[in-house]
Amino acid sequence: MSEYHIFFLPGNLLNQLQDHVSKCLPNEGCGLIIGRINGQKYQAQEVIPITNILNSPSSYRMDPEEQLRAFEYLETMELELVGIYHSHPNGPEVLSMKDVEESYYPESIYLILYRQDSTWICKAFLINNSQVSEVKLIIKPEL
Repeated sequence: MSEYHIFFLPGNLLNQLQDHVSKCLPNEGCGLIIGRINGQKYQAQEVIPITNILNSPSSYRMDPEEQLRAFEYLETMELELVGIYHSHPNGPEVLSMKDVEESYYPESIYLILYRQDSTWICKAFLINNSQVSEVKLIIKPEL
């Protein structure tokens, strides 16, 4: 686990992530998380769900138009892309090789939501030059 990077996620945003990926079942859900980056501390402030145009339980691709609108919105709000999330409805609890190969935002944290029994669990990862390290995820009270 990376001792240097910390991802702060308010509880209400975790609930939004869990609700979104639940609605996408049996397929993967995906989206963006915007907020602030201060050194190696990432503070999530808003979740932006994006349609998975692959409609697949084992892979995702964000709708390009929705993704573009989300980037325009974060610029308007003067926020940063702090995270990219998607679900693994059938596991695993880590990034897949394809996830690593298709990681295009090295400054962002990648969040995976996976199910343990009927509960969604969230883990955070940093991908740097195809090297993956788990990031400390701190669930905070609501903003």
